[in-house]
Amino acid sequence: MVCCHELPNSTARRLSAIVQNLSHHITNPSLSVHILEFLVGVGRIPQIHVDFTGDEFSIVFQVAFKYLQHSQALSRERSFQTESAARMSKYIVYLAYETLAVWFLALKLQMRPGYVGWLVRQLALANDERELDDHATVFVDMLERFTYADSPLQKYPDSVETVGQAIYKKDWVVGRAVVTIETVGEDGHVKVTRRKSVDTIFVYLANDRQVCW
Repeated sequence: MVCCHELPNSTARRLSAIVQNLSHHITNPSLSVHILEFLVGVGRIPQIHVDFTGDEFSIVFQVAFKYLQHSQALSRERSFQTESAARMSKYIVYLAYETLAVWFLALKLQMRPGYVGWLVRQLALANDERELDDHATVFVDMLERFTYADSPLQKYPDSVETVGQAIYKKDWVVGRAVVTIETVGEDGHVKVTRRKSVDTIFVYLANDRQVCW
């Protein structure tokens, strides 16, 4: 990481070979945490990987997936792990998903759609084709949000004044989202809120107008 900041041009020329070498050691328990922390750091320095090709991005993703698949095998032995070892395992799994997220966002926008299907298939394999765990679900939500746009994540304020008015509210779980519909009895205004792990979207229906955030 020091070289990435102090010798960016030299590191950029050798980064592909570095990543390929690291991919052979990702299942080494004494190295995996350092490898993934390095990849997360490098992914946030655009000038280091600006010339990466699609195949080189795939290698980075495969490093993270290789550890996730390895962690499934380790999970069967976690009952014999110490508490500190179990915590470290969880932290490294977090780093693997962080690597996937950082490097997906590092892709140029026009390249992202071509990776989505492959990434989801690899997630299924990493989860032994069982139901996706919480980390994987959040990552899939992130793919949906950022595949076609780099939209901001800030939460917009509620612009409908409902103080003192009767509100009828109901919630539903729809897929991986929680949908809430609120209706104001006095004027018929409707607010639809869809909450997912990475974003919240509001839709207001009032006086034949629709406003969506």
